[in-house]
Amino acid sequence: MRYIKLSMQYIGRRFFYILEYSILPALVLALMIEPASVYNLLIDFTSSVEKNFLEMWLSATDISWRGVAFLLVGGLMLIIFVSAMSGLFERDMRLGDLSNRHFFARVNNNFLIMLRVFVVMIIILECYGFICSSLIYLWIKVFKAKAIRLALSIISVVLITLLAAIVVSYSILWCPTMVFTGLNGRKAVIAELRLTKGNFWRIFVAVVLPVIPVFSLIYVTNYFDIKILRFIVDLVAYIFFIGYYTVLMFVAYCDISGTDREDLKKKKIWEVNS
Repeated sequence: MRYIKLSMQYIGRRFFYILEYSILPALVLALMIEPASVYNLLIDFTSSVEKNFLEMWLSATDISWRGVAFLLVGGLMLIIFVSAMSGLFERDMRLGDLSNRHFFARVNNNFLIMLRVFVVMIIILECYGFICSSLIYLWIKVFKAKAIRLALSIISVVLITLLAAIVVSYSILWCPTMVFTGLNGRKAVIAELRLTKGNFWRIFVAVVLPVIPVFSLIYVTNYFDIKILRFIVDLVAYIFFIGYYTVLMFVAYCDISGTDREDLKKKKIWEVNS
């Protein structure tokens, strides 16, 4: 719970900065991509049974014109704004300097880092959707009883979700390692795995626990299928995902690496006004 607490404390102090950087990419993503497309296969399982494998896979991974638009528009916006937000957090935590100045300089400094992170994120999500849809399709073809099909599908999705969470937990310090140290991708992987060793379970809890109520709310709204309500919930979910996980990366890195957090230190009056 340590990193959840540290992340929420930082979000509480920097809420409007985080909202400012998260809302535009979250809006684009909410218009294009559903955050729980895999789980919709389980919610509407009767319809899923009638789909062939290709239809199920496309539904789970959301590969469509919206998916292409996400890669071209939503992905670019996400990279730009998270690059700027990462630079903001790094300077705030390392120097205690919080300012919206030098937006494009921060984007320029972190763009290639975030591009790497984005590509890895897409690979993980596409593999996740492919494996989940493959297992659901397998159980539908192998078993005739609907209860068995559904039970095995739910168990499979939960287990693959936990596996994806493990992968994310082992890689979440990769981005801040590159931002703080300037190491290239390969060296940063080695460094962040050393940092993660001995801290994995604390990171894992911080990765998994906060999203449970968010996805629960998404499932409820998807079940009732009220479009405007689904859009609002998806928008709030994306704002949370973008803001929380970006903050989590940096607070966990500073805590594990022993980096002094200047943003936590009280400033003297003459330092604040200088």
